[in-house]
Formats: sequence, C-alpha cells, structure tokens
Amino acid sequence: MGTTQPIRNKKTLENFRNYYKKEENKPRNYALIVFGLNSALRISDILNLKWKDVCNSAGYLEHIIVTEKKTGKKNVLALNRVTKEAQKCCILFVRKSFSLL
Repeated sequence: MGTTQPIRNKKTLENFRNYYKKEENKPRNYALIVFGLNSALRISDILNLKWKDVCNSAGYLEHIIVTEKKTGKKNVLALNRVTKEAQKCCILFVRKSFSLL
C-alpha cells in the first residue's frame, strides 16, 4: 500500500475544501472534509460521529470527545468557527431537503 502526502499548497487546500460547496453542492461531503481537515481524525472516526456528538438543543458544542477506533484513545477536540459553519450548512440542507424547516 502506498503512502499519502499532506496537501501543503494553501490554494490547492482551499480548492479541495470548497469543491463540494461550490462545484458539486454537496453540503454533507463539504462538512466531512472541513471537519477532517480541522480535526486530523481518520475518516472512520469522523463517520462514526452522530449529530448529538457535535450539537445539542442549545447549538454547536465548543468541544467534542472522540474515541479513536484504531487506537482506542480518547481525544477532546475544539470545534472552530469554520467547522461549525460547515456543519450548519449541512444541517440546513438536510432540513430543507426533507421539509424539516
């Protein structure tokens, strides 16, 4: 199996981050990518998250606790503004798509 290199070019990273927001209009994928880039979690750990893990009735949590699937290690992660905005974009899309507004 080959190795993966990080994206070091800021413009390439920005294009990657915004692809599913601007080109494909897929808020779920955009939210997953933004969350992944800002948390450095493995995709398996991100996909295990539930909405209740990142928000509650009062809004988005400031910090979340994630137990890594591979290592079993618990991490406390701060959710930054960009991550919260991506999550909000996704949930608004879901509510609109299923007439939940």
